[in-house]
Amino acid sequence: MNLPSREGRVVRASTPPRHGGETEEREVLWMLSRRGSPSVRADLVAFTDAIELETFTDGTFRRRWRFLRDTTARQYADRLKRRLLSRGFVDRRGDKRTTAWPT
Repeated sequence: MNLPSREGRVVRASTPPRHGGETEEREVLWMLSRRGSPSVRADLVAFTDAIELETFTDGTFRRRWRFLRDTTARQYADRLKRRLLSRGFVDRRGDKRTTAWPT
């Protein structure tokens, strides 16, 4: 008897056109640096249909991940940040910063 597989599979959503009329909101989640290495920055980009996590190294685009939910994107960004911190990177903006700027 063949039971259905419990393994998940990745479904890659097509990326929307970048120069269309779609609006986006961008937030810098964190910036990490390490002596002798280029700095790493993670941006969260919100579209109407998805959330994207983009990483940059010294201002140069490196990679993009696409998520359906904001919380999933933030959880993945936290895992990525913890991995980089364990490799000697330091948060450039400090750990006592607030998540929102005062108005």
